Amino acid sequence: MDFLAAISALFGWVYTIAWSLSFYPQPLLNAKRRTTSGTTVDFPLINCLGFLSYLLSTGAMRYSATVRAEYAARHHGLTPTVATNDVVFAAHALILSLFGVSQYLLPQLWGWNADREENDGTREGLLAGDSAVVGYDGRQQHQQQQVRRRRVLGGNTKPSNFILGIMAGCITGVGFVVLLVFRDNAAGTAVDAMLATTTTSSRWQWLDVVYALGYVKVVVTLVKYSPQVLVNWRNRSTQGWSIYSMLLDFIGGVLSIAQLLIDSYRQHDWSGLTGNPVKLLLGNVSMAYDLVFFAQHYILYPEDSRGEGKDRAYNEDAEEGSSRARDGVLE
Repeated sequence: MDFLAAISALFGWVYTIAWSLSFYPQPLLNAKRRTTSGTTVDFPLINCLGFLSYLLSTGAMRYSATVRAEYAARHHGLTPTVATNDVVFAAHALILSLFGVSQYLLPQLWGWNADREENDGTREGLLAGDSAVVGYDGRQQHQQQQVRRRRVLGGNTKPSNFILGIMAGCITGVGFVVLLVFRDNAAGTAVDAMLATTTTSSRWQWLDVVYALGYVKVVVTLVKYSPQVLVNWRNRSTQGWSIYSMLLDFIGGVLSIAQLLIDSYRQHDWSGLTGNPVKLLLGNVSMAYDLVFFAQHYILYPEDSRGEGKDRAYNEDAEEGSSRARDGVLE
């Protein structure tokens, strides 16, 4: 194995590990906080469709003799630049995405109550009443205002119509391509039989289905982060959303693109980029979203975001402030 091949393999497994690990911080944070508040089910739900499509497309590119032959016929005899680690990553990501969805749709399995606002109406009423009591004490009032400002809205456990529509459209599109392949293959077989040749006359092939599945993953990646970006903007906070997932995702994106460039260079043919557009787009789009989350977490909402995972501490501060307020009035 030459030096560049070794570097490519190293980058491949490192980005696989980084991207795979990026799926753990969020569910672990949810489990620690015993809530999905501050986040939305849209992200893990559409991820399930995206990584199912990605698993099918990378698996076919890597292991299907038919698909690999069709790819070689279209790309000057070259083989797909899909590696084993791509398939491993897709399978692992699908499992973790299903795992994450269960925290939103089946919180009872985790021993949680269905997500509402982080502090229910009773506690909110208590804070509002205490605020009036300590209105004469500027310091106490400011403290309670800060506690209320740190509260985040309850997690969105109902998929949005936007995400459901994207999923329905993607499934319909892939199904339509499959029908075209069956139609053209049937027509091609009849023509071949009459001509007594092995030449296929099909315009649509199974490679087109693989590409359709790959583009589903691209579409999912284009939209899957947008609901969470909106939630963070509305909350004026990234509290509840794990920034560590984004850091690992960014590292994986950089190494993914680097591996693709190295592989194309080694083959002395940059069709490795155009022949595998999914991997190229995935890396760039993911990194762009990562930069948005970095800006939200470290620049736009740094004070609220640095308390990630400390909701209980905030609630305790609220209760302690309320207790001191009542004690002051009694004295």
